[in-house]
Amino acid sequence: MSSAVLRGIGVALGLLGACCMCAADKVMGVVVMGKPLTEGPAPTVVNGMIYGPVAPCALLTGATAQWDPEAQTLTISRPDIPSVVLRVGETQLRVGDRPEPLSGAMRVVEGRCYGPLGPVMEALGCRLHFDPEEGYAVASGLITGLQVRADGEGALLRVQTSAPAEASPIGALSDPPRRYIDFRGFELDMGLERCRYVYTGGLAKARLGEPSTHPAISRVALDIVPDIDVTWRRAENGCGGMLTVGKPGSSPPVV
Repeated sequence: MSSAVLRGIGVALGLLGACCMCAADKVMGVVVMGKPLTEGPAPTVVNGMIYGPVAPCALLTGATAQWDPEAQTLTISRPDIPSVVLRVGETQLRVGDRPEPLSGAMRVVEGRCYGPLGPVMEALGCRLHFDPEEGYAVASGLITGLQVRADGEGALLRVQTSAPAEASPIGALSDPPRRYIDFRGFELDMGLERCRYVYTGGLAKARLGEPSTHPAISRVALDIVPDIDVTWRRAENGCGGMLTVGKPGSSPPVV
């Protein structure tokens, strides 16, 4: 085989490899807490990190974002967390008074503050995942805790989330009688106890699960006695809320 042919094959293989690498590094879209990012500029992968427009992603977590053109700073605010401040050209952000490193400097692209999304999403209570094969970056909120209190008349279950969450309407299953709520766009934090046995106040056990991971959905399920009322009340700051089973006293003991 001639050297010219070999050189041609080498060039073709190099181009094919480059195309495959570009395809693997292409971000098809960003989803934040179950909601797709619809504003530009388009996200990219830089040195294995997802870069994208910071303010639109922050808004999808329930935050507000204020741009100061003179100071070249973006301030992200939400009632449940300290303010997050980013400055163009800097390789760190500030969460309250605490500096946190960034993998690259913030910059302005198409009139928007643009930079590494992972640290920003983490500061906003989300965990960012990227699957190169699917090409989607997904930032999920976290279920961070479940406290159970119960007495002979009922139970109170406090669900804690890392960001404001909208629970589904209470669903019902039978055999055994069960009530559940789902949190779309949320995953379970590591180390959470998945099952709590109660057997008092009309509640047999409380369980945490993930009926879906693509998209992320977390579930709080209650095995109950038949014909007992279960209600849900969202927390004032939106970060979780309270499930009430039956008619517990004002301060039942922790189970």
